[in-house]
Amino acid sequence: MNSTDTIAMRPLLFPDDQQFWYETLRALRYTAYGGADFAEVVTTAARINAGDDGSWHEQWPATDPQSHPQWRRTRPD
Repeated sequence: MNSTDTIAMRPLLFPDDQQFWYETLRALRYTAYGGADFAEVVTTAARINAGDDGSWHEQWPATDPQSHPQWRRTRPD
């Protein structure tokens, strides 16, 4: 490997949508602190259509509406 090679993690979900993959990684980082469950994040993300903001804002609160009341307040109409 030379100095021009880069190593990047391949997205496990949303391979063609960097923003959704980044946001999924953000959700996954909370697993280390007990704020999220790995399986919950992955199964929720798998139900989301890449690039579809509406899908994103529907699926996260659908996972557990009681745990995410802020989604209802912040969801764009």
